Amino acid sequence: IRGPSPSNAPPYGSVLAKLRPIDEPLPPYVHLPKQFFNCGDFIPGVLGGFLGSAYDPFIAGDASQADFHVQGLEERLSLAQFDRRRDLWRTLDRSIAAFGDHAQTERLDGFYSKAFSLITSSEARRAFRLDDESPEVRERYGLPKPVSDARGGGMPHLGQSLLLARRLVEAGVRLVSVWAGGQAFDGHQNHFPSLKNGLCPPTDLAISGLLEDLAERGLLEDTLFVALAEFGRTPKLGQVTSTAGANADGRDHWPHVYTALFAGAGVQPGIVYGASDALAAQPAINPVTPEDIAATIYSIMGVDPSTRILDHLNRPHTLADGEPIAGIMT
Repeated sequence: IRGPSPSNAPPYGSVLAKLRPIDEPLPPYVHLPKQFFNCGDFIPGVLGGFLGSAYDPFIAGDASQADFHVQGLEERLSLAQFDRRRDLWRTLDRSIAAFGDHAQTERLDGFYSKAFSLITSSEARRAFRLDDESPEVRERYGLPKPVSDARGGGMPHLGQSLLLARRLVEAGVRLVSVWAGGQAFDGHQNHFPSLKNGLCPPTDLAISGLLEDLAERGLLEDTLFVALAEFGRTPKLGQVTSTAGANADGRDHWPHVYTALFAGAGVQPGIVYGASDALAAQPAINPVTPEDIAATIYSIMGVDPSTRILDHLNRPHTLADGEPIAGIMT
């Protein structure tokens, strides 16, 4: 289903926000830089789905922008002014509650309380403040360098988004998701030049920078890093499998075999698990399903994949029907 819907399955961050919440003021689940979209529509994978909007992520924006700041976190009012506004909200809230619909009022109260806690927290402001990082660290992750002829513009946001993700995890956020964005690796045309000149260099720099930084700070053993996509690419150039516009120098959609990268907490370093056939067309050794990947992530995060959660109609859903990938886990 395109667009936000209460029937969508919730993402990892929303599930963890429900089952393993953290103390305020920081949000348990942050997404960078913006919500998924494709062909003009928002798509599932970020918002809370059937868990409800209370488990939506805090979407913080593009950390690579020179004027990046999280709206509302910067101090613009004195504490006295802020307290007067909060008192006014409470007065209005009580007036609205008098008309009934207490469930809706309580739901709004929860949102307002979280917002007030976040806005008034110096800890939260520090976590989102990238300018506290040295120029050397910011450069290590990769500074914005747009590439006009690469899909996704060469992902100029990626390095600084991963740096902000490290700051948030270090501050106590449970899960941060970062979107490559702009159909970046959807290489229907000009596939290999786009990878070589615009996509692989910032990806290599940003991911290696993050993993090295986490290790140097003593965070890697407690932080799970996962990089993956929703499907792979055709084994051959010019192999058309969809109506998305692949041409002779492009690769089309291919869901049968692709790669996921795991590092950090609960993962053995240096393991290559599974293999495709000689054509990179089908799995040949130790095939793994998306459900297995989900079960692995939940297991490492300390959540039983067989846990059942209820949707808005009180129907039970199992988190992941797969099996954790024992071959990569410690």
